[in-house]
Amino acid sequence: MMFQAIRQADAYIAHTTFERDYLVARGIPGEGISVIGAGVDAHALAAADGTAVRRRYGWENAPVVALVAKQTARKRFDVLLEAMRRVWTVRPDARLLLAGARTSYSLQLADMVDALPPEQRAHTAIVSDFSEEEKPNLLAASDVFVLPSGQESFGIAFVEAWACGKPVVGARIGAIPSVINEGRDGLLFAYQDADDLAQAILALLADPCRRTGMGEAGRRKVLENYTWEIVTDQLRAVYTRVISAIAGEQRRPV
Repeated sequence: MMFQAIRQADAYIAHTTFERDYLVARGIPGEGISVIGAGVDAHALAAADGTAVRRRYGWENAPVVALVAKQTARKRFDVLLEAMRRVWTVRPDARLLLAGARTSYSLQLADMVDALPPEQRAHTAIVSDFSEEEKPNLLAASDVFVLPSGQESFGIAFVEAWACGKPVVGARIGAIPSVINEGRDGLLFAYQDADDLAQAILALLADPCRRTGMGEAGRRKVLENYTWEIVTDQLRAVYTRVISAIAGEQRRPV
């Protein structure tokens, strides 16, 4: 029933090529689908400064791994914590920043952090309910941004991290591989595989030049594809095309 209604549309917008292919596989003509990503305030994110965040925790010279996302089970904080247990056996100097709005899952997240060995727990910080103005600074405080979730239609968190010049690590599942250019602006790992995630994190922590290069590539990607100005222009073009095409048909666009 849903796709019968959807097929009556005059135009379709997908966030990623993965979503486009999903629609095509269900009978939507590919030529009618525009792939338009989500937009961010790239300039505000680029101006972020993580110095105060690092100073707050005494992490001025430590490598920081961050996950900045709503505190929910589907973001897979558990997988990152398990991966970091492995990371810490090789890089005991690494720090972990977990930031996001509180939910009913937050107590479980706090319990998982409390269950870490004392030295690992001391290297982990949970930041909850921060302002949108503070979010860029949290991202800027990281050396590597990780989002282990497997349920992302786009993954705007990756774009926000790129805008701050950070390399990203995401799961090799769903739409995420169509957003991250593996080896260029980030790395992918097998979904729910803490060992594979740990290896990706360790690879980036071991190579500052690679991290910098990936972060710069991600920032360029944002400036070329995901600023609000670019996304707004793309959306306007779709709406204008549809309205122009049906102008003489005396009906509303769908």
